[in-house]
Amino acid sequence: VFLSSEGDYGPGVRLVARMPNVLRRPAKLGRWDALMFSIEWRGREIEVFVSREALDDLGHFRETRPEPEYVALFDKHRGRILKASAAAIDAGRVTPDRRVHLISDDFPERGG
Repeated sequence: VFLSSEGDYGPGVRLVARMPNVLRRPAKLGRWDALMFSIEWRGREIEVFVSREALDDLGHFRETRPEPEYVALFDKHRGRILKASAAAIDAGRVTPDRRVHLISDDFPERGG
């Protein structure tokens, strides 16, 4: 029997979930130039949008880069992005259509 997540417990075998579970990795920038991906956190499926401004700050980009470079930032900064996603969700910033939007201010320690 597959168990869905609940509270701090992840899906399937009950492991402590310190980070959201990525359901769909980002493959490209979506509408409005945001990096989009799906996560499951505390039993809820959420679409996360990371603004291009936040991505530019994370990557120390001074000018627009090719789309694959923005997508690669997800892998490079996965932990930070997922931690910011969880914090935004826990702070009640989920829209009625189950979306959360991350901006530069969600990453106080930018870059690196």
